[in-house]
Amino acid sequence: MLPWKSPDRFLSETYATEDGEVAVFRTVTLNLDAISEEEKYDGFYAICTDLSDNVTKIIELNHNRWESEDAFRVIKTDFKGRPVFVWTAEHIRAHFIVCFITLLLFRIMEKELNYKYTSSAIIEKLRSMTMNIVKGEGYKPNFTRDDLTDDLHAKAGFRLDTEIVTRQKIKQIIANIKKG
Repeated sequence: MLPWKSPDRFLSETYATEDGEVAVFRTVTLNLDAISEEEKYDGFYAICTDLSDNVTKIIELNHNRWESEDAFRVIKTDFKGRPVFVWTAEHIRAHFIVCFITLLLFRIMEKELNYKYTSSAIIEKLRSMTMNIVKGEGYKPNFTRDDLTDDLHAKAGFRLDTEIVTRQKIKQIIANIKKG
């Protein structure tokens, strides 16, 4: 941990008694002066940069930084986007492009759903929307219907949460998707 982020900076250690004798055990106390100094900066966010632009421009650039950070968080956590099994530069680039396009699609979905749900919520819901095969009949939904599944179905133009979705219905859905 970086020293300026460590909570140890708020502690003071002494190895002497109140009389000034060397102590066998150390005494740890809160460093109230350090805490008071740190409190001065509560609520402030500092930026250190080597950019030579004016302050307004730098603040503008930094203002939207959270969007980039959020995009990488989604790629790393929700998509599990680290290129674990690829090692050539070409494969790593291809993996990154797939992750980026996937992120773009989920951002479009967020917009289409009027920002009612986050990309993470949409991804989690889609992963949970599994189907069980019912021999000779088709597919039975293995998920609980809720507002998000209803909104996803409404945007997709088809439903998968009926009692049984026949193989013929699945083929029809796929054909319609291919048509565009």
